[in-house]
Amino acid sequence: MTHGPATALAIPTYEDLVLPLERHVYWAQHLLILLIPFYLMLTESDRREDPSCRMPRDQVISWPHVAATFSFWLFWHFIVMQVQFGKEIQAY
Repeated sequence: MTHGPATALAIPTYEDLVLPLERHVYWAQHLLILLIPFYLMLTESDRREDPSCRMPRDQVISWPHVAATFSFWLFWHFIVMQVQFGKEIQAY
């Protein structure tokens, strides 16, 4: 799960949404961004058993793999990027 869609759902901003049904599309898109990865992980066994699936049978996406990837992303975003660009922001 990424923090962007979750934050967008927690703190929605409607200032730039002026077209008809644009607010509904906003909510639908952000909900789908959060839900589709979980759906894909829950139905992974069905896709691996399908012979037309292009994913190799030995390549499995597991919860520890997802947690490790998300942990790396958190480290990169909140430690590396904040230290690197925090210095540039303070220079102004």
